[in-house]
Amino acid sequence: MNSLNLKFSKVSFSIGKDYILKDISFNISNNEKVCIVGKNGSGKSTLLNLIAGNLDFDHGKIYKSSNLEISMLKQNIEINKFDKIKDFLLLNDDNSTQNDLYRVAKNFNISFEKKIKDCSGGELRICSLVKTLSKKSNVILLDEPTNHLDINSIEWLEEYLIKINKTILIISHDRRFINNICKRIFWINDSNLYDF
Repeated sequence: MNSLNLKFSKVSFSIGKDYILKDISFNISNNEKVCIVGKNGSGKSTLLNLIAGNLDFDHGKIYKSSNLEISMLKQNIEINKFDKIKDFLLLNDDNSTQNDLYRVAKNFNISFEKKIKDCSGGELRICSLVKTLSKKSNVILLDEPTNHLDINSIEWLEEYLIKINKTILIISHDRRFINNICKRIFWINDSNLYDF
């Protein structure tokens, strides 16, 4: 297996004069499972977006190994441009594979023929989670993945994330969920990152 490496060295991100993250450093390797915790608005989602390359940082360095492939579940999703759930899930421009997609989707009781306009916010969130888990990737970034899930779906997701050989970073307030999955915790507080 090729080694996977993701490294932040004194990375900072600010909005105006206010630092959201300041001089944070860490290194993540193959198959590590990390939980990101902190108060609302502390910079947890910002960190995931920096890792995904969705935001520009102020200074510091971010190193990513050349084989890094990231799949990200965002808090806010854009699905409304599609007609049916299947149109969104089967769109083939993001390396998802149909076999993986159907295998994951069956655990969430998704109706592929249901129209997007008839879906609740929770159903759309679950569709986005299924899409994220089905993509070809070696790093998965999950922002509050248990939102809108029932207990059976949470238990399935927990078991799935424990078993897969991928690097995972999770934002969650579900203490039991993260304790069962993660061996490492990033605590963000006052723009600093503490690694436990």
